[in-house]
Amino acid sequence: MGATEQIVLGAILFLLGAILIGIISENVVSKTGNAFADSEVIDITTARITGNQINVTGGDKQYFSLANRYSGDDVWKTEYSDCNVNAIAYGNTTPQTTYWVEDTDYSVSSSGVLRLYNTTHLINATSNTTYIDYTYCPDEYVTSPWGRSILHLMGGMMALMLIASAIAIFFRVYQSAKGF
Repeated sequence: MGATEQIVLGAILFLLGAILIGIISENVVSKTGNAFADSEVIDITTARITGNQINVTGGDKQYFSLANRYSGDDVWKTEYSDCNVNAIAYGNTTPQTTYWVEDTDYSVSSSGVLRLYNTTHLINATSNTTYIDYTYCPDEYVTSPWGRSILHLMGGMMALMLIASAIAIFFRVYQSAKGF
């Protein structure tokens, strides 16, 4: 194989590797990081009673399941604290300009159940349409900390292998051009 073919082959392998690094890194992030739900709409009409109060004594009317709530086969996610459903913001405008206070106006369980409290903020809310932003673990989430660490190293290791391969190919071309 001549020097030109080796350089072309090296360039093609380098570009292919660079493309694969992006794909692998994106895949690693999706399996090792939390997903984000943005402005999920929750209608709290069913929680209201006379005077716009929140019904906290009439059964479970103040409870609402989030779209990404853990149930059935997903319950294992509640065993890992880094996998809990965590509310970022909750309010009745989007984007949330008036936030309600977690653990005062509402709470979100680790499995993704929203609970409303009968507070002034909720009683005076201008709309029954509310919006919540929260994080949760996707189905493919890797729960093992060492497993996540290994996955995070993959992109870097692949980059090092690409650099080493490129250096080896160009060194070989250099050697053949010098007649070694």
